[in-house]
Amino acid sequence: MAPALDRTLRLRRPLDLRLTLGPLRRGGRDRCMILAGTEGWRATRTPEGPVTIHLSVDPAAATVRGRAWGPGAAWAVDTLPGLVGADDDDSSFEPGHPLLRELCRRLAGLRIPRSGAVVEALVPTVLEQKVTGIEATRSYRDVVVALGEAAPGPAAARLGLMVPPAPPLLARVPSWSLHRFGVERKRAETVRRVCLHARRLEEASTMSPTDAGRR
Repeated sequence: MAPALDRTLRLRRPLDLRLTLGPLRRGGRDRCMILAGTEGWRATRTPEGPVTIHLSVDPAAATVRGRAWGPGAAWAVDTLPGLVGADDDDSSFEPGHPLLRELCRRLAGLRIPRSGAVVEALVPTVLEQKVTGIEATRSYRDVVVALGEAAPGPAAARLGLMVPPAPPLLARVPSWSLHRFGVERKRAETVRRVCLHARRLEEASTMSPTDAGRR
């Protein structure tokens, strides 16, 4: 296996990984992401292939380090600033209302992440429709375990990390085969349609908001 690639960013503002990356995590037993204090692990698919990235924040040094393994390692470290919201610019934001000022104080480490993984976000979002959160996260976890693959890197097996299923695979899966994961026909067919159009959907992440909305 190729050696890990590293990148360290100097932070202009505090970074809380739980607050920032929490929206990308699908339940407490998500096999694709682990968040613990100032550290986090994420297994994902990139345009260059699967990757595992380990993130660690050093509040004293005001830095975040990303270390990545797998075919998508170069892509992952290149896009690290977007993932942790380091490119955010809130210099013109003035929280005039007392509640907004309190939220800014309480959530000082919250950034807006940019994963660049459109279909990877859409599939679990489809599964979250019409059912409870517990049912949805269980279904997604079971789909990942059954159809995903082991994440790259020496720590992935120990942590049980897995890369989400490839869109071409999900596009070929008959809808009835997802019933064993608690996914009825309508949601299963929607997942298949999303994955059939994966390339076009992924392109939207590089478009302007207007063009992406039209797409």
